[in-house]
Amino acid sequence: MAIGGAAMHRRRAKRRSSEQLTPDGGLPISLPWSVPSQTRYELLEATAALLAAFLLSGCVGSSLSIALEGLVGIGVPLTPSASQALQVLGSHTAWVLLASHVLGSRLKPFFHAGQWFRISWRSHWLAWVVGGYVASVASYAAVERFTDVLLRVALPAASAIRESELDSVVSALASPQQRSGLFSLLVGCIAPCVTAPFFEEVLYRGFVLPALLCFVPLTAALPLHALLFGLHHRSLATLLPLSTLGLLWAALYVRSRNLLVPMLVHALWNCRVFALAYWEL
Repeated sequence: MAIGGAAMHRRRAKRRSSEQLTPDGGLPISLPWSVPSQTRYELLEATAALLAAFLLSGCVGSSLSIALEGLVGIGVPLTPSASQALQVLGSHTAWVLLASHVLGSRLKPFFHAGQWFRISWRSHWLAWVVGGYVASVASYAAVERFTDVLLRVALPAASAIRESELDSVVSALASPQQRSGLFSLLVGCIAPCVTAPFFEEVLYRGFVLPALLCFVPLTAALPLHALLFGLHHRSLATLLPLSTLGLLWAALYVRSRNLLVPMLVHALWNCRVFALAYWEL
């Protein structure tokens, strides 16, 4: 009986360690990840390494830009849009590789599904993706209107130069002089439409959100991680709408228990933004 009681106590303690109370203090909800085994200090170290990797990837992009200019100078037929596309892809690839190395080496075993995050194709993910995408469009539009009004009142100059998170890339690829550059367009869409949605979900919903739960409760971790997601895109005009998307996609992940859901919603979102920005230019 004593052994059975001890085993039951351990099971209950383990179950409680992976749950958080709802904001109203009601019944607990089971989270789709385990409590990280790393200490707070180790998590802070990993975060600092990720920031260093992000800065280093920017240096890679700048170096690649100089190298591409050199290639053009010696006669390599690269259009401005092709150079821009290759620079964006190179910088983004460096960021993904460096960040993946940090996560894989400092947070072992990070990429083993079931601990830090869960991905499953054998689930009812399609309904979640369709509903999540519709909710994303509606919520972004509502917050975007609110942000426009707020910026006109508080920061008129910021409202005048408002840009989408992909506009600087698309404008260089889809200018009237470069619309025939299929190579530029295909290379340019890889990062925002393919790799970025999946990696950003692993980073923010897979790492940042569970890591924050080691410092604050779920009710604080959700909006805080969403704010970090918005800040990552470095645009004051889109900070609030993108943070709203980050919060919504985290809720989709927690409720569906499948990171594949926000990954696909994120990919659909970026493809839509990229396509609309291209055809409107």
